Amino acid sequence: MAMFTPNMTRWLARNVPGKTFDEAASVFNGRFGCEFTPRQIKGHCVYHGIKAGRKGRKGRGYKIGTECAQHLCLDNGYAREPALETIVVRGFR
Repeated sequence: MAMFTPNMTRWLARNVPGKTFDEAASVFNGRFGCEFTPRQIKGHCVYHGIKAGRKGRKGRGYKIGTECAQHLCLDNGYAREPALETIVVRGFR
């Protein structure tokens, strides 16, 4: 079973923020000569409270492909939040 050393954990804390775990794993494995998977790197970071600083989402108004268009409300090919339907409940105004 492979173990992370304190030096490896410090390196992850300094270098993971701003990277995906795939990118971090390839750089980490090259630096330390290990074969940790991105999932193992992520698990170690989550356990030690190291955040990547990424939300895994694209910014507002990003372009989407046609395969996604049927699930989203579009305005000139850009994604936006769908309009909420108005629900009428009798007896309330």
